[in-house]
Amino acid sequence: MNPERLETAVLDFIQSGKLFADDCESVLLGVSGGLDSVCMFEIMRRLCNCGRLKLRLGVVHVNHKLRGEASDADESFVEHLCASHGVACFSFAFDVDAYARQKKISLETAGRDLRQKAFCQAGEQFGTNVAVLAHHFNDNVETVLHRLIRGCGYAGLGGISARNVFDKESLVFVRPLLGIKRRELEGYAAQLDLQWRQDHTNAEAVYTRNVIRLLLIPMLEKDFPLLSDTLNSLSVSAQRFNDALERDAAALQKRIVKEQQPDQMIIDTAKLLRLKKPHQVALLRMICRHFEDTAGEITRVHLDQMLRLAARSQSGRQIRLPGGVYVRKGQGDIMLSTSEQPVFDSEPLELEVGRVNKYGYSRIEMTFLDSFDWKTIRSHSPYEEYFDAAKITWPVRLRRRKSGDRFRPLGSRYTKKVSRFLTDQKTDLQTRRKVLIFEDQKNIIWVSPLRISSAAAVSEKTEQILKISLHWL
Repeated sequence: MNPERLETAVLDFIQSGKLFADDCESVLLGVSGGLDSVCMFEIMRRLCNCGRLKLRLGVVHVNHKLRGEASDADESFVEHLCASHGVACFSFAFDVDAYARQKKISLETAGRDLRQKAFCQAGEQFGTNVAVLAHHFNDNVETVLHRLIRGCGYAGLGGISARNVFDKESLVFVRPLLGIKRRELEGYAAQLDLQWRQDHTNAEAVYTRNVIRLLLIPMLEKDFPLLSDTLNSLSVSAQRFNDALERDAAALQKRIVKEQQPDQMIIDTAKLLRLKKPHQVALLRMICRHFEDTAGEITRVHLDQMLRLAARSQSGRQIRLPGGVYVRKGQGDIMLSTSEQPVFDSEPLELEVGRVNKYGYSRIEMTFLDSFDWKTIRSHSPYEEYFDAAKITWPVRLRRRKSGDRFRPLGSRYTKKVSRFLTDQKTDLQTRRKVLIFEDQKNIIWVSPLRISSAAAVSEKTEQILKISLHWL
């Protein structure tokens, strides 16, 4: 393929995929100095110079400080390349290894985070939020095969997207070379006598990605010469299917997410579990993107863990997702939160009858019952209790337990410190953290969720019952 035909193919891919918005005037090219990014630089530069693309180009180069003098030489090469063509160059140097150790993340994740940071900083100076990357056809094939080996769902089979948005900084990543094969780029570079930098680590069959590219794919293509084309077609089909699921999930989220705040989201488990499995997975993946540090690390394993947690009948169980997000099972819902422990308000809350009272990560409802079934009163959830309304000195308040709290547990003749009661009941640490105190003007009436007090207990003489329901978010 001659250079002009390849450039036309890239332009057609850009236009058919609407990779750049109509009002896009400037973009930043990610140039490492390797063959792929140098070819992308030349293709985009030539398309802009002849007026077929009307964009102002800038370049971002990130020195990861992982290969010593070679990394510094890459940086100098890219700066010289840009200077020779009058293209603005933004160079960044990061100690990726130190950053990875500090954040306790992989080198790959650390490098990605720092490159995104570089694009954000350069974008502020250059006046754009669009980053153009040099991933090509073979990169996508390797990605799909790698994910198949590790295990993935529809989203994973979709491979590398031609255009996606990084929500944290509203960065738009565009990949115009996804329709071009590596050998076509090699031919393009040879015909135009382009120079580029060689990264010797790419030729070492040490990392999984390199093993797939250097050994596995060539071995498979001996018997299955159309392997790469087949995997790429699979990727396109999976991406279309996943795009449809994402659209459905966006609509479903409005019905299934009960509450959304910057540091937490609450999901209705009954509605979630009624969905078909593909929609469940797509919805949970979308919800996880709400949490910046988690979004890029979520795998199908984590999503399946969340679904198993949602299906459990017992509340209080918790799992931890990458990025420090906790998923806690409540009564009828699951809550994703950046806080490991239940959070309570510091001040007592005066409760109102007939409305939903919110206290930290819990909701409380109080209702009067003039008629009642003794069977219901004697067998109910530990987060639901019944009291003789006439024995209560209003108002009823809710608070955290404190030192010196005493009450007379139902069935006991004597008062007891709440702390002693918890010890006698062999209450585990997780339950202790969730203990709340309901009190009226005179007495503690309920040490939730363990025992009510004798002070306002229902009896055969009770005429009106106060029902209190505690619901964990």
